Amino acid sequence: MMSAALKRLDDEQLPGGLRGIAADMFDTLAPEMAGFSRVALSNLWLFGPVVQKQLESAASTNALLRTTTSLTIVNAGNKENVLPGRAEATVNFRILPGDTKEQIMDHMRQQVTQAVGSTDKFELFALPGAVNASKVAPTDSQQYKLLNQTIREVFPGVLVAPGLMVGGTDSIHYGDISDHIFKFSPVRANAEDLKRFHGTNERLSISNYAEAIRFYHRLITVASKAAYQAS
Repeated sequence: MMSAALKRLDDEQLPGGLRGIAADMFDTLAPEMAGFSRVALSNLWLFGPVVQKQLESAASTNALLRTTTSLTIVNAGNKENVLPGRAEATVNFRILPGDTKEQIMDHMRQQVTQAVGSTDKFELFALPGAVNASKVAPTDSQQYKLLNQTIREVFPGVLVAPGLMVGGTDSIHYGDISDHIFKFSPVRANAEDLKRFHGTNERLSISNYAEAIRFYHRLITVASKAAYQAS
């Protein structure tokens, strides 16, 4: 029964779509693209399904489109020749802004019921510490404009676009005191570098380290002047 329930949750993941932050990001990037990519991203009303299918094929971009489902822990049994009388599983949902914990629980109940007929023999609950997605920081604010300006000063020629931070960060502790939390790090990373984050051979180039220092020095300087003038 547990296997059937987990397979159903993995197979029937929450619906995705090009909306919210993902849509804002592609609206910004589309004019800078070339060829068919520019045509497709500029006309999502027509090419949306094609773009979405492409994004869903990779884990990093799939997380831009939906609340993701990951089967992370299963515990059952303690002896090789005895059937377990109880099985436990933990399923991790990385919640997309706009979805809620309540919606996730409703989704779980529906899928488990479809898999095993009822939830009478299951106890479904959120673990302590489960939280909704962070608030989305506005991109029409002076704070975003300041960040945008500083990035382009230190990294000439780059395009600045809003995006979704798909990992958990310590910024969760500041959500109650600020609406302008931008999860940005001035790190140059390619596809291979992304695989190293929190893993083997995680690294930063010496030149990029120097760039990061210049970025934060400039950001703090400009932000301090803006705050002084505002006061």
